[in-house]
Amino acid sequence: MRNLMTPRNESNELIDIKRSLVEIRLELKRLADSGGRAPIHGAKDDRAVDALMNQLFEEIDVGLENGMVPRCGMRETCKGVFTDLLQKSAGMAGSDSVSEETVRKYRSELEMRRKEAPRTQCTKCFEEVSDLFDKHVRVARSLRIYRTEEEVRRAIEDLREDVLLKEVLEPVSNRQRLQILKMLSSEARSFSYISEQSGLRGGNLLFHLQRLAEGGLIIQQYERGDYMLSEKGYTILRNLTELLSILESETATNIHGELRENESVAKVP
Repeated sequence: MRNLMTPRNESNELIDIKRSLVEIRLELKRLADSGGRAPIHGAKDDRAVDALMNQLFEEIDVGLENGMVPRCGMRETCKGVFTDLLQKSAGMAGSDSVSEETVRKYRSELEMRRKEAPRTQCTKCFEEVSDLFDKHVRVARSLRIYRTEEEVRRAIEDLREDVLLKEVLEPVSNRQRLQILKMLSSEARSFSYISEQSGLRGGNLLFHLQRLAEGGLIIQQYERGDYMLSEKGYTILRNLTELLSILESETATNIHGELRENESVAKVP
């Protein structure tokens, strides 16, 4: 729930500082709870997401209260409409990914409302709403859950082949190392457990663990301690899973298409 005790005249800069402090406190607490170790994987921390969402909702309240035309008979009606739209756009921060279509849909809705506005003084209100919406898009970018198709294209063009090979492809281009990553996807595992489950022994297992550690995909909790998946390792494993799902879907689609084509040919007299 939003903290309704926030003063209406609180500046956006102060709200930004408060949000940063909340995130720092949550991170310190998370590290303390895990004994100073990083989390096992990169899943979002619900408390951090809730804190961020609360701050974004507070910014909507403060921004609309201070930024809209004060003396207008439609103020409260418009404020309700704007709040509904902005809370939906703020909700992007809680998503695992945000598509360009989603951002375009919210922006189109805002533009449609702008065109329907009957009064010239509405410009001031829409400028405030646009600023808040743009900030929600920037938050999504900062969380790395939103990129435009153009940005993706440029990222592909700037891709460094040597880094991709060394830090991503080479570490996972081995069946045993993939098995190790799968073992660590849910919890930290000991050397003996990994050895027993993988069938790798001694120096052979140590070689594969070192390759994964050098690539930054796994970390050791402490000297001679359990091994755990790093943020980078979890991200790569999750993306590999999504890639496999896409490939399987495309294969199934191609097979169905070929079957339909063969049926059509068979029906030709």
